[in-house]
Amino acid sequence: MNQTGPIRGILCSIALSALTGTVQSQPLYGLQYPFETSPKAGSEFHLLLHDVLGELDNRFVPAEIFHGGNRISSAGNILYRLVRMGSYEFYMAYIPVVNQHEYFGHLARAKQHEAGFTRYEIYFFPPSGGRAYFGNHKYHPLTGAEMMSENIGGMEANAIMAESMRIKTMQKGTLSFQDAMLYLGSRSDFITYVLFEDNGASDDIMKYLQVLNLELADRKEIERKDLVFPSVMSGLLDPYTLKCVYSLIVEYLLRGHVTFETPFLWRSAETGFLPLYSFEAAAGVPRHYLTGYLIRHDHLFRLSLHGGAFGMYRDHGTQLAVYGYSLDRKALSFDLDLRYWHSEKQMYHDDTGMIRSGHEHGGLVSGMLHYRLPVASGRKRNWFLSAGIHYKTAGYTSGYELDGGVSFTVGAAYGR
Repeated sequence: MNQTGPIRGILCSIALSALTGTVQSQPLYGLQYPFETSPKAGSEFHLLLHDVLGELDNRFVPAEIFHGGNRISSAGNILYRLVRMGSYEFYMAYIPVVNQHEYFGHLARAKQHEAGFTRYEIYFFPPSGGRAYFGNHKYHPLTGAEMMSENIGGMEANAIMAESMRIKTMQKGTLSFQDAMLYLGSRSDFITYVLFEDNGASDDIMKYLQVLNLELADRKEIERKDLVFPSVMSGLLDPYTLKCVYSLIVEYLLRGHVTFETPFLWRSAETGFLPLYSFEAAAGVPRHYLTGYLIRHDHLFRLSLHGGAFGMYRDHGTQLAVYGYSLDRKALSFDLDLRYWHSEKQMYHDDTGMIRSGHEHGGLVSGMLHYRLPVASGRKRNWFLSAGIHYKTAGYTSGYELDGGVSFTVGAAYGR
């Protein structure tokens, strides 16, 4: 079955992704509520903590400790940085990825579906990162869409965190080596599950495919091996992944640089453009995504198209998002997220326990307003209060409940 069609248009990005830009905006790092059932709020929490710890790490821990200027000193500094990367800096990336996967992924979806008790574990030694546990659901049995959303919840949550990392580092124009390590961990979550996780009852991919194949009983069964090629290409056709790998090895490990410019396919003084391809699991069918980022005069735009994999072309949709669009001399700014999708009708439980059917056509309108407080900061940071309103129709879209309706978000953040 041909799986290369959706990625042919951006093959040239690999050769050109080394181009970098210095376009700069103001990413926000903060907390959001609702918290426990939102992978987006989990992502914001982890990136806030990561930003604070990364700044402390760079301020108090030197990038090199030998200053002889000879080969022995250079080799000693490389070994020193390698030890840093393999010790506490590894866990600065590892623990957020596992926590995002288990708590803000699997357990967040379980709580949305009225599960009983919930708990989770983090294992400090890979390859088993952690495991989530929850009791019986209030409404039984779960629908196929609900089961799939729980099975892929962890990988979905880390895809959201990787996306947030891309947005924030594009806005400020640079990424640190700590950012690169966290990005690689969150971005590769789905890829590593496909390639390496095959451990029975806790195998998210196996459980996902079991339900998916039952839902698609009239089609050829999808096997794990079918996911391997598009998953690998998802990493190879992501300029951010390539940039992070190169920067960690060459710029940080060998040369001792702690920050790097973000990658753009094309750039000028005020404009940058970057495309990428990704392959992700979804409730209904795995999807190919083609995404383009355009940053222009401190405003970041994102256009994404998705289509169902393995010949399931009825599943398709688009997303247009704007980040940090400033109003009122930058005292006010907003984020806007517009989504449309077409998919098979998906069954779900509403708040009363009744089974409902989603629509073939669905959409989301989400807006987040940020107000900069008129206060000064010794670290030259701006402080913000945020409020958002979101409306979606019933059906699956990343980061939201299957049920439709209106929801609200509030938050507080600082800008770098």
